[in-house]
Amino acid sequence: MAAHYLREIRTVQPEGPYYLAGFCFGGLLAFAVALRLRREGSEVALLASFDGGSPRFDYAAKAGREPSPGGAPEGGGRHWIRRQREQLRRVKASERVSYLARKAKNRLGVWKRAAEARVEMALGDFLRRRGRPLPEALRQTYFRSNSERASRRYAPASYPGPMVIFETKGLFRDPHLGWDGLVTGGLEIHEISIAWEDEERYHSVFIPAVAEPFLGVLRAARSRRRDPVLTTASR
Repeated sequence: MAAHYLREIRTVQPEGPYYLAGFCFGGLLAFAVALRLRREGSEVALLASFDGGSPRFDYAAKAGREPSPGGAPEGGGRHWIRRQREQLRRVKASERVSYLARKAKNRLGVWKRAAEARVEMALGDFLRRRGRPLPEALRQTYFRSNSERASRRYAPASYPGPMVIFETKGLFRDPHLGWDGLVTGGLEIHEISIAWEDEERYHSVFIPAVAEPFLGVLRAARSRRRDPVLTTASR
């Protein structure tokens, strides 16, 4: 995927310096492109990520939640049962049945969506192997699941340059989004304060809020190079 993006980028800009940025999975993709460019000896003037975590970053690990015991995945079934047992001790005896029913209903919904995603992923792979186009209703889910699969399988080397992270303030438990150790040239963190209630509204408020601080970072990078070119790898 990174190789494909890099080929497309070079049809517009054959040589560096390159300015790379991406949102969510696009941040990881920008990182992968930057890593390839550095290995080839090209200059990366800016690498930036918008709420984009490292390959195995757990997006479900929100701020304010207790860490997963023993490093278990936040959403793992055994960890969920263990967590509910702990929470149940804090619930009044008269409210325990309704509490368990509510939590079980939510968890069944999570498992149902995961099962549907696996079926849609298998169907998408089947169609692609046969050179068939993906149905419109399948594309968004397939792309998301395929991105998650690619992220889990990606085992990159460390990136020797710096990385700028624009992240929603207070959203994730790890403010570095898992990039410690992978980015050895330093992390520059910009917290973006927004108010949102659901995923659809999140995009509509995050983008305007991040525009000004990103413009400042971009101008600083361009002034160091005095080069007006911007290349973006986005989700």
